[in-house]
Amino acid sequence: NNYLKKNSTCLGFQEDVLAILELCDLYVNPKRTGGGSSVAEAMFKGLPVVTLNSGDVFIAAGSDFGVDSYEEMKQMIVKYVKNKDFYSEMSKKALQRAQLLLSTHEQMKDIFCKIEKNRYFK
Repeated sequence: NNYLKKNSTCLGFQEDVLAILELCDLYVNPKRTGGGSSVAEAMFKGLPVVTLNSGDVFIAAGSDFGVDSYEEMKQMIVKYVKNKDFYSEMSKKALQRAQLLLSTHEQMKDIFCKIEKNRYFK
C-alpha cells in the first residue's frame, strides 16, 4: 500500500515502548495474534484503540473499541481524526480501561484465560 508507505515509518525494535507510544495518536490493530499487553500499554498512555472484534487485543481493549470489518476500521480512524470530542471521550475510556487492566494480578489472569479460550489460539 503506497499510502501507508508514504505516511508511516518503521521504527524497528524499540526498548522503551511507552516512550514511543507518547508520540502516537491511536492504536490500530489489524487481524493478527499477539498484542494483548501492548494494547494495555497504549491505553495506559491514553491512546484510543481500533481493533477487529476478535483476538487478544479485542479481549483486552473491550467492546468500546471493536469494529466488525476493515471498512468499519477505516471509518472509525477517520472519525478519530475529524471528531476531537469523540477522540477525547474515547481517550478517557482508554485510560479507565487501562486502570482496570493494570490494577491487579487477578484482572490480568482473567484476560489471559479469555485469550487462551479464543479460537485464534487453538
